[in-house]
Amino acid sequence: MTPANSETAQGMSRRTVVTGAAWAVPVVALAVAVPAASASTAVPTDIQVTLQPTPPVANRPLRLTYSGTSNFDPVPFPAGSTVTITIGGALASPVFNGLSQTSSSGTNPVTYLFAITNLNAFYVQGTPQSGTSITVTVYDASNNVIGSDSTTVA
Repeated sequence: MTPANSETAQGMSRRTVVTGAAWAVPVVALAVAVPAASASTAVPTDIQVTLQPTPPVANRPLRLTYSGTSNFDPVPFPAGSTVTITIGGALASPVFNGLSQTSSSGTNPVTYLFAITNLNAFYVQGTPQSGTSITVTVYDASNNVIGSDSTTVA
């Protein structure tokens, strides 16, 4: 048996190999953690819409849920984002969740302006009549369009 600090045939001691391995684990963990942290600064480049039910049915409850996406991954809307929602036709008992209304104009269609208060997602729900259309456009704090969607009930 040889002593622990004796040189191996390649010229490194066992202690050197063990010490090098011990230092490699934190370096690998740090390298893996960095991309995940940098991904959290992504800004949405589009919006994703979840429609319930699909397709929408007249005189039945409808919910449209909107969230931000970047390269098909969910991304929160940036602080200061706003949304315009235009409703043509009739949407009985409308509910706007995750939003704070700042203004509205018109009668049919009616256009609402909201500040987005839940940056992860917001939704619009109500009971539409046949022919009701809902158009949603999301803007960042600089008033650049992030994404837009339009749904019409048959």
